[in-house]
This record gives sequence, C-alpha cells and structure tokens, in this order.
Amino acid sequence: MKEVNGVDMTSDGGANQNRLEVSVIPNGQYVKRKSFISKKNPYELSKVSKGEKPVTDMDLNLSINPQDESNGIYEVVVKIDIKAKIQDEELFRVDIDYGGLFTIGNNDKVEDSIREQILMIHCPTLLFPYLRREISTETLEGGYQPLLLNNIDFASIYKQQKQKNSITQ
Repeated sequence: MKEVNGVDMTSDGGANQNRLEVSVIPNGQYVKRKSFISKKNPYELSKVSKGEKPVTDMDLNLSINPQDESNGIYEVVVKIDIKAKIQDEELFRVDIDYGGLFTIGNNDKVEDSIREQILMIHCPTLLFPYLRREISTETLEGGYQPLLLNNIDFASIYKQQKQKNSITQ
C-alpha cells in the first residue's frame, strides 16, 4: 500500500501488502508574486456597493519545479488570477502566485504516478488556506469586502486534467 501521511494512495484500496511509507514534509511557503489592481476609488466604491455583489471570474494554474530531485525536494506554485466585476465593469483584479517547498520522503522508491498525485493534489491542498488568506487580505486592504474563496477540490481538477489529456492523445 502506498500511503501519504497515512492516506492510501493505491487504486487497489490497500490490498497489496507491499507497503511503502511516503512522507510529505513542507519546508516552507511564500508569496512568490502578488498584484492587486483597483479600478475604482473609494468615492466610486460607495456608489457601486449599495447591495450589488461583484461577480468573480477565476483562473487557476499549478506549476511543479523540481529543486533537488535526487533528495525529493520540489517547489509547488499555485497561481490564481481573479477579476471582480459589477455589470461588466471591472472593479478589481488580484493575481497571486503562492509557492511552497516540499520534500517527499523515499522519493527514489515512489512511483511517478504517485509522486504526480502528491505534487498536484496533496501539496496544493496544504498551500490553499494560506493563499486564500492572502487574497482576502489584499481585497480588504484594497477597500473592498474581503473576498472569501470556497475550497478547491484539487483531486477533481487533477482527474479532469488526466481525462482531458487521455482524450487528446
């Protein structure tokens, strides 16, 4: 059974008793790049914000950068670009790249497919609450109500991407 921090990562539900313990150690996390652009000044905001809620549009991207693959060290960066509009008029845009360095224990024994799942699902899930806080703080400091993002299901995104890639091949 392949486990990541106690979670079964095998497709056979752990029926195979060849057990490999895999640990994921967060070495650090950081804002790699951050941008907030407000299209309205405080006076204009007071006219706009009378009961109308902005509609947000979000783009999400992940990047994995091996730092020291022989020692299992990887950089994972979650990139989010959010635009908020009211009636086709852009209010603000917040764009953040939030990164983390992770060490995968027993990296040389981990199958590529399991490593990919760790880096594309588990690591972004660990980073997301801190990224969400950064977005909330940026919008609040920009003069708007804090933008509170819902959780993101990185496992579903990963599965959809794998299905999409298998169709195009």
